[in-house]
Amino acid sequence: MVEKSMLIGFGLLILIVFFSIIQPFFGELLKFYDKDKQDVEIFIEEIDNAILYTILNPEDVYEKELLFPRDLNITISGNEVEYNYLISNIAYSYSKKYGIIFHTVIYHNINSTHYILQVFFESNYIRIIFS
Repeated sequence: MVEKSMLIGFGLLILIVFFSIIQPFFGELLKFYDKDKQDVEIFIEEIDNAILYTILNPEDVYEKELLFPRDLNITISGNEVEYNYLISNIAYSYSKKYGIIFHTVIYHNINSTHYILQVFFESNYIRIIFS
């Protein structure tokens, strides 16, 4: 009986030591996923700013180099821009409607690399291009 309780106590001690050693890595992992979500939110905000700039300045072409986040799909149709993205295997969806019509474009499975975002008016429609 004493031997069993000593083995259980030793096992608990080993588990406590193990979890205290790896605990800082869990915090780093959570920061990594928060950074991914923050990158996507900044990217969406940048596209929104580009669209609003183009609506207010229809003669200008908005251009900016952006890093396209991984696991982000963008669907542009009608007067709506829809964003679908995955962060740590959790699907998120965000859409925004505007008072103007867009050329219909779908950006799915785009590589995570730098692209030049171009937003401009073309035949009374707003066109959004990543090149």
